[in-house]
Amino acid sequence: MNRTSKSREKYNRLARFYDSYNKLAERLWFSKWREKFFAPLKGKILEVGIGTGENIGYYNKNAEVIGIDFSEKMLEKAREKLIKSGKKNITLKQMDAENLNFKDNAFDPLSRDIINLIKQTPSKFDECIDRLAFSEALECVWILISFANAYIEQEAPWALEKKGETEKLSCVLFNLYEALRIVAALVSPFMPGSSLEIWKQLNFPQEPQSISLNPFGMKIAGIVIKKGQPLFPRLNK
Repeated sequence: MNRTSKSREKYNRLARFYDSYNKLAERLWFSKWREKFFAPLKGKILEVGIGTGENIGYYNKNAEVIGIDFSEKMLEKAREKLIKSGKKNITLKQMDAENLNFKDNAFDPLSRDIINLIKQTPSKFDECIDRLAFSEALECVWILISFANAYIEQEAPWALEKKGETEKLSCVLFNLYEALRIVAALVSPFMPGSSLEIWKQLNFPQEPQSISLNPFGMKIAGIVIKKGQPLFPRLNK
């Protein structure tokens, strides 16, 4: 059984208890952030890993939302929320983030490139490790880091925030979060200190060594990152 299948089975098992498990955190923290972040969004929005649909109630009528998740049981819970909400501008689809089934040019090309690289890097890394090619494995990681740096420069999230392009900003920040999550997990055996610092800044609830490397599209709604010092500073020529 591959990693994606294992993750799908895990979320299928958790679906029945997922909302109850997060009920306290939802009431105390997550709900206010969902309102602040999702309520102003408008235009075409792809929510990757919509899970049980906790964000459904916060989208306004000007948002055209497609929510995807690879877990059919999580989507069942999301559909229940969607029916209760009565909203007609939200569509739910069972889909794997690693195999998006949308028309060409439906999304920003640069975002597609970084998503593809994020998805491909773990398998390339594992292949190098199997051959004991450790320097090549690290090179795979550094290619992702370099691309992420270029992605930041070209997408300029600070400018997107100023222009009020919140839907594109959310996509860019999500992609960067996922890139850093993958980097932290992969460099953990070689640079445990740096890996842990990345993890602390991402404010992820578990250390990178303690979880399996989940595929692209992990559920991160409600997580608030922590500010820290640059760990891989850019060298100016």
